Amino acid sequence: MTGAPHPAGRRRRREAPSAGPATGPTSVPTTGSATGPLTGPTTGPTATGSGVPRGGGQARTAGWRRRVIGEEEQTRPVLIVDRLRGTPFASPYRMAAPADPNRQVDLLLRLAVLLLRSGSGTAEVESSVVAAAVALGLSEQHLDLDITYSSITVAYAPADAPAVVRLQVVRSTGTEYARLSAAHALVLDLVEGRLERADVAVRLAEVESSPRPYRRWMVRVAWGLLAVAVVARLGGGPLALLTGFVMALAVDAGARAMSRAGAPAFFTVGAGAFIAGSLSSVLTLAAEALPPTLAGQVPPSALVVASGIVVLLPGGTFVAAVEDALRGFPVTAAARLVTVLMTTAAVLGGVVLALDVARRAGVPGADPDAVGAAVGGALTPLPVVLVSTALGAGAAAVAYRTPPRLLLVTAVAAAAGQVALLLASDPGGPRALGTLVAALVVGAVGRVAALRRRATPLAVVVPGTIMLLPGLTIYTALVELTGGTVISGLVLLGQAGAIALAIGAGASLGDSVAAPVERGLDQASRRRRETPLRS
Repeated sequence: MTGAPHPAGRRRRREAPSAGPATGPTSVPTTGSATGPLTGPTTGPTATGSGVPRGGGQARTAGWRRRVIGEEEQTRPVLIVDRLRGTPFASPYRMAAPADPNRQVDLLLRLAVLLLRSGSGTAEVESSVVAAAVALGLSEQHLDLDITYSSITVAYAPADAPAVVRLQVVRSTGTEYARLSAAHALVLDLVEGRLERADVAVRLAEVESSPRPYRRWMVRVAWGLLAVAVVARLGGGPLALLTGFVMALAVDAGARAMSRAGAPAFFTVGAGAFIAGSLSSVLTLAAEALPPTLAGQVPPSALVVASGIVVLLPGGTFVAAVEDALRGFPVTAAARLVTVLMTTAAVLGGVVLALDVARRAGVPGADPDAVGAAVGGALTPLPVVLVSTALGAGAAAVAYRTPPRLLLVTAVAAAAGQVALLLASDPGGPRALGTLVAALVVGAVGRVAALRRRATPLAVVVPGTIMLLPGLTIYTALVELTGGTVISGLVLLGQAGAIALAIGAGASLGDSVAAPVERGLDQASRRRRETPLRS
């Protein structure tokens, strides 16, 4: 080293060890030489006078940025086909690109409308349409799909052809799980390569025009059996069981009459709740003249109203709303929640009106303490709990028009959920956690069982969780509110809301937990399948 030593002395030499001889009287060690003005050796003090080479400072800054900031890629647009991960359509078969995409887009729009009208969640509508589009040979990079609660837009804009845009307004929805399962099976056949392009339109038309699996009188009886199951689950006696069945038939007949007259759904549901509350008042007067063996341990009027609330609450819409919110469809989730809130308000208003009329007429109301003791079926033997739960789930499956091949599966899933509820619930404590675990079990069993039978999981999950709805808790809250104990009533309504949220969240979580299991079973069955796929 020549020249005077650098003021930093040894510390600077340790930071920048020399790899060759220096060439200036005041130079610091360098790491080699080059021939350009920007890469040559440093021959004097730096501009700041510190003598530190610029290359070393830049290297230290770059190392600091790598350690602190990292080198992750910038956010990129997510392809719509990525939405198929975790669905039964994750690896769709792809046909050749169609010469005319107009007909394919029309088919996709018809499929989306059919799914939404039949009660499907938004995530299932999107994954089904995207999978069908890929299977029909459309490029996912040029496909866009927009789904709201009342309209569907399908757009396809290839680079070498004019864009195709289709929009349709969906003015009415329902729960037609048999038709929804048939559409699900159609998409499965399409993505597995078992359906020719020319056969898709014919098959879709068959699904659209397929008859309902149960006659109207069977659905009416199913609503009655659901009410009977709720009453039995809560420990009701013979009088409450009979009155619950009659109440459900009366509510269904009144709802049909008001619907034919063009009344909005809010008033139809409110009238049904008023019928249930009025019958409970009549039952209160009749129970005073009957022996306790017929009336049961719990006030029968409370059980009749609780069963009516379960019959009227929109369980399927609420489960779909929570699923939409969890899977990134806030607009559709908000629209569904508005529908749920309006329906729930109609139920509460009808029951409160009936209780107020009974109070003015001098009919004694139910004792909140006696009613609260029966919440959760605490007074009901375990065999009765399991049998009534299975009966209620099977009856709800018929009312929601679940395919007949799924009725037994739905009953078993509901009974398994009740066992989980009993094991996870804290006696005397809040039921939200136990309800979450029970709904998770039903959601997991429902996904595996339904997809094994080429049906939508909603056909099992929605009727399988209906016996978890907090009908008696809601009724107890209304009794407290109308009796002047506002704080207790609001607390009970909050507990009922937490239970309802636990049902939706647990069902969605169970679906996600069971997805890897179902995929493994599906891959194993494909390996065993003897029928070859089309090449």
